[in-house]
Amino acid sequence: QTLVHAFEALDRRGAWMISYSDYSWAQDTLASSVGVKRILRKLTGHFANSHLDLTLQKFFVLTMPGATDSQLERAFRWTSRYLRTTEPQRLEESPSASPQSPQTPVIRTTTPKHPRLRTWR
Repeated sequence: QTLVHAFEALDRRGAWMISYSDYSWAQDTLASSVGVKRILRKLTGHFANSHLDLTLQKFFVLTMPGATDSQLERAFRWTSRYLRTTEPQRLEESPSASPQSPQTPVIRTTTPKHPRLRTWR
């Protein structure tokens, strides 16, 4: 549970991936917390070798190095259950909160109704 909350705190984009910029930001901003500092230390190897985004699966593997496959599977099941219960609340708060449904810009296809904007320039 704590790892999922830490992952959410590190993932500033809400894309369920931690980017290198998220990692750098966390080192500057969140490193005062002992728990976050431990997690960041475990992620250092990934970001030292690569600037690719870190997925939740890879995050679990890196932060739980001695975990068995069944323990990792249990963590994924818990995370899935957690997301099913919290995702509807997030969608009510913000339509762009879900990583599956990014917010798309609204495109007007009709002529504006304001008299000064009748013609497009």
